[in-house]
Amino acid sequence: MGTVATATNISGVSNIGAEMFMATYTVALDTTHATGYQTVDLTDDFKYIHAMWFAGNDTIADNAYKIDAVLPAAGTAIDATNVQLTFHYSPAKTGNAENAEVFDPVNAGDLGDIGDLRIVVIGKQAT
Repeated sequence: MGTVATATNISGVSNIGAEMFMATYTVALDTTHATGYQTVDLTDDFKYIHAMWFAGNDTIADNAYKIDAVLPAAGTAIDATNVQLTFHYSPAKTGNAENAEVFDPVNAGDLGDIGDLRIVVIGKQAT
């Protein structure tokens, strides 16, 4: 199935506060959706996600990509399709991406070559 990123838990799900849990994942990427995103199914570990962010990768060339999380509204349970990673690319970048750079959406692009992408998630644990 295309446009789905596959997350593998590498740390956690650890309690960090009252009904707050944190986990770190590696993410294997697929081809992006026509509007530049891939869904991530984290329902095995989380019922609600309060925060999710890109935490790094293993290749500096991959830093030409800007990766953001799209989450459902606060208080909305996650499902297999409402957590997304969006991808933008700056062809001029060869090192760390800067906020002032112009980034284009990676629409329908195959990102399978980006290795060891990591995300961190904080939320309410699935029961």
